[in-house]
Amino acid sequence: MKRSVIAVCVSATLGACGGGSGDNLSALPQLSTAQPAALAGSCATLAAKLSFANTTFSSVQDVPAGTLTVAGKPVAEHCLGRGR
Repeated sequence: MKRSVIAVCVSATLGACGGGSGDNLSALPQLSTAQPAALAGSCATLAAKLSFANTTFSSVQDVPAGTLTVAGKPVAEHCLGRGR
């Protein structure tokens, strides 16, 4: 008896989390595909322009293209920032 009550409660809870029929998906904003862009200046210049509460950069460095790979594909040139 106790297990069946728990099963009903779990089923009701999960059913309520379903999100509906999916009709609301068309109301979501449609974003365009991200496009790569050249970094204006250096990583140090970029880090100097960024400002986040309670955050400081301890180091920033340029990482050349191909230094890092993801799923066997080289990653483009990027900045590596470290901080707290």
